[in-house]
Amino acid sequence: MTAEDGASIGIINGRVPGGSLQRAALIFDAGSSLQARRLSIRATNRHGVPQKHPDNGGVWFFGAHHRADKDGMQIRKTRATPLSFFRAKRLSAYYLGRGDAPDGSAKARHDNAHGLDDLDGVSVMGVGFCEWNIAEVYSRGSGDDGFDLQNSAIMLRRLLIDNPTEDALNISSSRLDIVDELRVTMTRRGERSGEDADRDIFDLEVDDSPSQVVLHRGARVKLHGVFGDEVRLASKDMPQPRTEGRFLYRFQGRCDQDVAIVYSISED
Repeated sequence: MTAEDGASIGIINGRVPGGSLQRAALIFDAGSSLQARRLSIRATNRHGVPQKHPDNGGVWFFGAHHRADKDGMQIRKTRATPLSFFRAKRLSAYYLGRGDAPDGSAKARHDNAHGLDDLDGVSVMGVGFCEWNIAEVYSRGSGDDGFDLQNSAIMLRRLLIDNPTEDALNISSSRLDIVDELRVTMTRRGERSGEDADRDIFDLEVDDSPSQVVLHRGARVKLHGVFGDEVRLASKDMPQPRTEGRFLYRFQGRCDQDVAIVYSISED
């Protein structure tokens, strides 16, 4: 797909019969390509009017780097799997994905009966460094996690996440390098289960291999939220998060002295 600079794509909210997601989604299969500069993808209604609540399948990028699966979507890597190529200066995602239905509602009973779970805003699965050349991602108001990385290794110049419904970064058996800036803004406001809700800046899973977020030297960092469970931080500039309880973590500054690494080698 080639998109003109400043183009906007709408993903219609609401249930769509058939398919594993039961929602409309934008899916870049393995071997596909995206050529753009500044591209916006946003939730809309059926008349194309932008919506400020997420109830859709989000945007998915599939690569040939590694096998991966989640939410009923699968990549089975073989020698014949062609490389993908995703190139953009900035990708902006507004209110993508979907959250869990309220407990006890008819929608919740339907979703539970059909194995439907909440869906992330931006999902990257099985994508390698040579396939990914999107410089900046901005994710706002996602239905589940703001940015989800599965069995991938990619680099971003900037990653900006604003008020996801659940975790900001879900990194599963992957490496994410951030060169210039990481900014995550989330507070306890809006957590559906109170202070004990599982809503973190970093959720690092190690199903197939360790996970890490590498902040390059000189990168600007602004974090506001609960840091994450079973997550370690190696940094000369950033303060260590409190490991007990769900305390808000705040930091604004640069990685001046060295790289900073957020990592996990054990299951959350």
